[in-house]
Amino acid sequence: NFVCVSFDMEKGEGKEIAENYSVRAYPTLLYLDAEGSLLQIQRGAPQVGQAYIDKGNMALNEEQTIPYMTAHREAHFDEPAFMENYFLTLNDAGQLEEGLFGRYMEQFSVKEWTEEENTNIILNLLREHEHTVYQQLAQNYEELTPRLQKHLEDVVYYALLRQLYRVRKDSSALPAYQKEKERLLTEVVPGPTERLRFRLEAREAKMNRDWEAFAEACQGAVKTYY
Repeated sequence: NFVCVSFDMEKGEGKEIAENYSVRAYPTLLYLDAEGSLLQIQRGAPQVGQAYIDKGNMALNEEQTIPYMTAHREAHFDEPAFMENYFLTLNDAGQLEEGLFGRYMEQFSVKEWTEEENTNIILNLLREHEHTVYQQLAQNYEELTPRLQKHLEDVVYYALLRQLYRVRKDSSALPAYQKEKERLLTEVVPGPTERLRFRLEAREAKMNRDWEAFAEACQGAVKTYY
């Protein structure tokens, strides 16, 4: 059985708990044993109640707990099903070792990267277009599934979006943003870039409250993709 306790992680003893367990998002559910060891973690709020029960069952299953997976990682390092659970759980817990993702992926061929478990790992962990995994995926773009092709676009989109937010705070950053945008679209993004341009143009127009340009970007995307 579990004893359920709720804390405000920004006040009182909640702040110490958040620091001790590397809580980075709210809500976060921590599944602990009697000694306070972290067994499982649920970051965010799933809409389906069964998701919470599933996490609880994982916390009760020793082989699906964080201490077990950490201790047995190397023995199962070439097993995608085990490593998918390991990567997604340890990433949520803020305990993922730097460089491990790349070391894991390099043992497989790009074709094996398109298998379901490895694809899920990539979708959850690949966030930088400078990463060697991104570069290898880009070089083999035609062999990828639509999900992975879309993810390569998303990685660049969110990188540029972070720069665009800086422009909103400091307009002098606009030339650097525009230069980096063209570089990434012409030199880094594999495959077609029209959809990515539409997405960025819509964001730029919305930020500038240029609703005519925003409508034009949205209409162009609808005509092209729908």
